[in-house]
This record gives sequence, structure tokens and C-alpha cells, in this order.
Amino acid sequence: MAYGSLHYGAHLLETASMRILGSIVVGMVTLLGSSAHADPPVLGGPQAVWQGCTYSIRSQAYTEPSTDPRDPYGTVTRYKIVVQRESSPSSTCLLAPTIEELATSEYEPQVAIAANSAGLVAAYSWATYVRFVGAWGRVSIHSLNPSPVDPLRLDTTRKSTVLGSFHAAPGEAGFPGTTSLGELILYPDHLQVHGPLSGNWLSAEPGPNTPPSALLQGNHFVAVYPDFFGTAQQAPILDAYTQ
Repeated sequence: MAYGSLHYGAHLLETASMRILGSIVVGMVTLLGSSAHADPPVLGGPQAVWQGCTYSIRSQAYTEPSTDPRDPYGTVTRYKIVVQRESSPSSTCLLAPTIEELATSEYEPQVAIAANSAGLVAAYSWATYVRFVGAWGRVSIHSLNPSPVDPLRLDTTRKSTVLGSFHAAPGEAGFPGTTSLGELILYPDHLQVHGPLSGNWLSAEPGPNTPPSALLQGNHFVAVYPDFFGTAQQAPILDAYTQ
């Protein structure tokens, strides 16, 4: 299933590029597609090895007092999303073990981490409660690097969040939808994130939040980040599909 979605993701990359960015991006898509077939992709999972160190991602449940006086329990469960770096006597890791908190979520998140020679990336879904809407789920992606100032810290050198929304018609304001993390796929020259979508439009932060010119159709999303670890930090290509 995962490998099949890689090929489908490559097809969506071309389709989304033509739709959103026009003919300028088509040449880039051809280049990305050729390198993706030449080099095997890296599928995100619970842990990854990078520069001799093992990095794992997980959620940690904790409780805090409820702000709702009607809550019969008086406490609510929240989740911390953390990345842990470990080393072993047999590894070549030169950095000290550490744990870095990336975010918190009001609902249990999905998480993944992946690495290749270009860098280390963590992805996770997280959600907050919105009145009259329910859980507002988003997917965030972090590029992580050891801090040059504090060896026990992991710096986020790039962060992007993919959001879904509902719109009654093109050009109109919308209300929150939901994106959830399904797969994180790391290619040598671009990154893909797939997952379930509730909504008919996609946007990414940081980036413009403008009403859609045309609505999307599908129950899943794909976000493609060309040269995710590069200095240019190009905007992601976003599209929806049915699975």
C-alpha cells in the first residue's frame, strides 16, 4: 500500500504542479520524477538514523486541569510530541542523548520521522477543539538540526503546516477542515506528505491565506515540498485526491 502511494504521489505531483504553478513548474516535475525513480525513497516511521545517531518520535500523554466547569472529571488529557536522540556504544553518534518537544495536541497525534543525506525531518498531526466545529486537525513538518549553541537542543530550521478548509464556493471565506498524517516520504530532492482530508481547499503556513479560485475534490491530500532542506524554501504544491 505504501509503495503504491509513492507512484500515485508522483502522478499527483505532476497534476498539482500543472494546476497550481503552471508550465514553469512542469520542467521541475520532470526532473523530480526522474530522480525519484533513480533513488529509492525513504518512508517515515517511528525512528530514523542520521549522522550516526538514532532519532525517534512519539507522543506522550499528560493531564492538566480542565477549563470547562461542566467537565465531570476535572482534568483533560493532552499530548506532547517529542523527538529523542539516542546513541549506543556501537554507533558513531558524536552527540549527547536529548529530548526535544515539538508541539502539543488536544487529540492523540500521528507521528513520523525520516532522514537521508540531505537532512532530518519530522512530521505529525495535531488538533485543537473549535466550538461548533469539533477537532481542527493540522499536519506540521519540521526540518531538524543540532543546535550550534546548545548541544542538547534540536533547532527547527524550517517548519510548515498544512491546513484543510471548507468553502461554499470559490472566492468565499471558509471554516476549518481537517488534515491528518498518513505518510511521510522523503526523496533525494523533494518531500511528500500524504493523509486524510476533510475539506475542499488546502493551504500552508507560512504562506498566503486567500480564498480559493477553484475548489478541490477528494478525501486525501498530498503536499509536495521541492528541495525541502534547501535555502530557497519553496512553497509546497498542494492537491487532493480520492482513495
